[in-house]
Order: sequence, then C-alpha cells, then structure tokens
Amino acid sequence: MSAGDSIGLDESTETMALLGQHERIHDLNAADATATLAHKSSDVSQRLAVVLSQCQTDSEIDREMWDDFEIHRRSADTYMKQYLDCLQQVHEERSRHVYEIDDFDDEVPPMDMAARAPDSSVIDVTREEWRLKISRDSLARDLLAMHETLEFLKMRAAPSSSRGDLSISVLSISAATLGCIMWWNSHRGEAIGVLAADVAGVACYYSSEIWKWLRTQSIERCQEKVGALLRHLNKGEVDERNREDLCEMSFRMVDHFRE
Repeated sequence: MSAGDSIGLDESTETMALLGQHERIHDLNAADATATLAHKSSDVSQRLAVVLSQCQTDSEIDREMWDDFEIHRRSADTYMKQYLDCLQQVHEERSRHVYEIDDFDDEVPPMDMAARAPDSSVIDVTREEWRLKISRDSLARDLLAMHETLEFLKMRAAPSSSRGDLSISVLSISAATLGCIMWWNSHRGEAIGVLAADVAGVACYYSSEIWKWLRTQSIERCQEKVGALLRHLNKGEVDERNREDLCEMSFRMVDHFRE
C-alpha cells in the first residue's frame, strides 16, 4: 500500500468516525433547546431524578445539584471553545475555496474543471462542518441542562409563602402582648426575656428569608444568562464574549451560595 493510499484511508476513517459520532448524538440543535425552555414542566426530569436518587438529606441534594450544574458548565465551556474553533476553520476553508475558484483562468473549459480530481479541502470543510454541528448540539444540551438544574435550585431556594409570614406575625404579636402583660404585672424580668426571644425569633426568620431571596435572585440572573446564550447560539451569534460570560459572569455569585 502506497503512502498516498494510507493517507486517503486515514482521512476516510476519520470522516466515517465523525459521521458515526454524529449519528449517535440525538439531533437536538440550539433551536430545539430554546423551544424546550418555553415548555417547562413542574415535574423533575429523569436526568435530575437520577441525581436525586443518590441523595438522602437536603444538604446532599443542594451539593449534588450544584455539582451537576458545575459539570455541565465546564462541559459547555469546552464545547463552546470547540464550536468557536470549528466555526473559524469553516469560514477560513470556505473563503479559501471561493478564492481558488475565482482565481481560475477564464479560458479553462468547464469540462476540464469537472474532470479535475476533487480537492482534499472539500473533505476538510465537510469534516469541520460535522464537527461544528456536533459541538453546537453538545453545547446546546449542556446549556439546557444548566438551565434545568438552576430552575430546580431556584424552586428550593424560593422564600416561604405569605402563609408562613402570617403565622410568624401572629406568633410575634402574641409574644409581644404576653410580654407587655407580664411587664404591667411586675414580672419585668420574665417580660424582658419574652420580648427578647420574640425579637430574636423574628430577626432570625426574616434574615433567613432575605438570604433565600438573594439566593433566588442570583440563580435567576444565571438563568437569564444561560437563556441568552441559547438564543445567541440559535442565531449563530456566539463569540468569545459569550465564552467569557460563561466563565466569569454571575456564576461567581452562585458559587457564593453553594453549600
């Protein structure tokens, strides 16, 4: 077997491997992922159910969910880099191919052009286009998984309902009334203790609610960023700035709330 045949065989093998990888990947593109965000379900997905099945306590659930988010975030960063590299190579190959066609002598007969052996650059462009689609679809799936995990975490971090606030208010008023009655009945030491406990309980409850609110706001900002990345991907407008957003945006704030 000659060296040229060996090179041709290697290129053919690589192309078939890429095609096989693409066939194994579910054809979920950025448009499908964006559409999925518009049809959310209150039920936990099968993917998250598998993660939750490994948890026994609330702290384990939070930790596993944040780990799941971080895994997909890093995977999305990898595929975004691959996507941007492939996109640049596809543009360069297309530009070079157009330039070579325009550079042909006008006197060359069309039949001569048709009889020319296919240039290897055509295969390279096709290979890069497959890589571009694979990286784009993988990036879309990771972003969608991130959005799904953040939605679950936001539900867990949501502040308590107004019914809980009403109960706390009733208990606080009752304790304050009891403290005042004890004060007027000359049980001032006990009254001070009751009032102090009342104030401490209310402060503890609302500080916890404020913390939950801040946590929810941080997660919502991250969700907005992830949704924006999916929309940019759908429009073919992803660039290096989006990758910087993925690495450096408010995910740092999310890490602050990580258990």
